Amino acid sequence: MVRPPAALYYGNRILDQDLFRINAESNQYDAWSYTSRQYICPGCGIRYRLAAFDDEASNFVYPIDELENDHQHFLLVANHGFENKETITIQNEEDVYQHFNNCEPGLADGIYHVTSDSNERLLNLVEILSRFSKSDTGFGKGAGQAAGIWRGECEAYLLIDDSLPVSYVATTSRSVIESESNGRFVLYEHDVESLFHKMNEEKPELNLKYYKELWMISDLFTMFDYRRKGYSRQLSEHVISEKGMNLADLPVTIPLTEGSMSLFRSLSTANLLGLMPEGTMSRRVSKSDAGVLLERF
Repeated sequence: MVRPPAALYYGNRILDQDLFRINAESNQYDAWSYTSRQYICPGCGIRYRLAAFDDEASNFVYPIDELENDHQHFLLVANHGFENKETITIQNEEDVYQHFNNCEPGLADGIYHVTSDSNERLLNLVEILSRFSKSDTGFGKGAGQAAGIWRGECEAYLLIDDSLPVSYVATTSRSVIESESNGRFVLYEHDVESLFHKMNEEKPELNLKYYKELWMISDLFTMFDYRRKGYSRQLSEHVISEKGMNLADLPVTIPLTEGSMSLFRSLSTANLLGLMPEGTMSRRVSKSDAGVLLERF
């Protein structure tokens, strides 16, 4: 099994003291006991993972034990230049830091808007935080929002402070038809204005309302050691402003976590618009009743 703590380094600085806290490492049964350590390159956003099999955790190497068993996360195999056990490019900490030294400088402090057209470093960094978010909350499929960002369905905002990637927010847009009579919402991945006009003519009693492009906050993650320091709020406020979101009906995807619900309640002036891009349980609720959005549908 993997022994805690499992530190995460960004360059030569610790970004997270122990990845067990966000379920990005697991101590599930394994015949071998070892300590893991992960590293993110500030220059390209690639993530590496090494392991120390000695009791003192002093020698971190590619996680192959003395019987040639591979303990690497499948996702990260390619990051080490893995073709076979004899041709692993990144084999130890010395290789990791040699790569860092030969790579580009890290990002300057600020907020970065990340789309499918962004450079690979930004895409790699938001993918990492998206995967951490999924591990932390258990919500979302595969890579969480990362796959949607790569294919252009979602966008993201990345906050760099003190040269470290501390927080990210993902956004998703949909065309939405709302019935003000029954409170139902239907979300579409494409423009359905012609359908809206047709339905409005055929069923005027529904009092339909059309949103051609409604942006919603679809994911939010702040590194564990940087929570309760205002980063989530700062970045969310920036995203709300950039996307022109309505604070009276703040649009967010559901279900929410306890932490995100508390934040969105404080940001909204009246209601939360809890939306399910791939579901039918979207609803508008008063922010005081936002607890219903914690349910698993």
